[in-house]
Amino acid sequence: MTDFLKALKDDLLDRRMLPLVALVAAALLGAFAYVQFGGSGETAHTAALAHPAPTGLRSGVTISQFTSANPLAETTSGGTEQHQGHTRDPFVSPSGGLAPSTTTSAASGSNAGSGSSTGTSTPSSSSGQSGSSGSGGGEGGPTKGSKPSSGSTAYDVAVLFGETATGSSTALVLRQRLKLMTPLPSSAEPIVVYRGVKKGGKSATFTVSGEAILHGAGICAPSEAQCETISLKVGQSEQLEYLPANAQSPVTYELRVASIAAVEATAATVASLWKGQSVAGLEILRSGDLLSLPGLRESAVAGVLLPAP
Repeated sequence: MTDFLKALKDDLLDRRMLPLVALVAAALLGAFAYVQFGGSGETAHTAALAHPAPTGLRSGVTISQFTSANPLAETTSGGTEQHQGHTRDPFVSPSGGLAPSTTTSAASGSNAGSGSSTGTSTPSSSSGQSGSSGSGGGEGGPTKGSKPSSGSTAYDVAVLFGETATGSSTALVLRQRLKLMTPLPSSAEPIVVYRGVKKGGKSATFTVSGEAILHGAGICAPSEAQCETISLKVGQSEQLEYLPANAQSPVTYELRVASIAAVEATAATVASLWKGQSVAGLEILRSGDLLSLPGLRESAVAGVLLPAP
């Protein structure tokens, strides 16, 4: 055994073996240093992660939200890399909102000393056409609070109406500034109800609310066979042959549009038109389910009718 050790010593001390011996010694020394210093550093780093030092700027979710009771996948696909839990968006905190930013807290802390404060503004929305108006109409009708746009136009309508014999118009009575929803000849015996003027002011529209036979130049809608509304231009007239209750013979009325005058649709004008509409005529239309206008809808300006979309 002594001879073997002596021979090993001679071989190691041989000049040709010295570089190899030095390399092995350096490797052993490096491994020893890694065990001594690297291991202790990793232990300290692990301890620091297990017990993070509290800071004044820390915000966000608590550690309890990441326990096994609420497992979350850290991958966006949530597929092969996870074994339990559901997919989580990495940009959204588990509490449901966006992850809070520590820079916001820092900025708040810096602003606190100067007395300045920041707030959030809530956008407000206004609707010019939020539903059907009290005067009825088709889909998307305006509310009474709607404001007309600058340069818009309203209309004053004057009609001649009255009971007349065939071929005679001597009994017609002039009605100026006809109110919206006015029933003619009266609320007790409504045959037609005034609805407004088509945009452009070329014709006035009336809803047929009573059982009458119509003769004249009026344009029926939605069709001649189903005449729910009639539209008359200035100077045109319509004869309404009507049989009153408990009457033996029919009565003929004549409706003629005398004039359609354009007026500026200021807020005050539109408000007066809405407030001045006939409540009796409105109730007649509601009770008869006649609020809709075939092919037309009400605009933001009271009494102005637009083509239905």
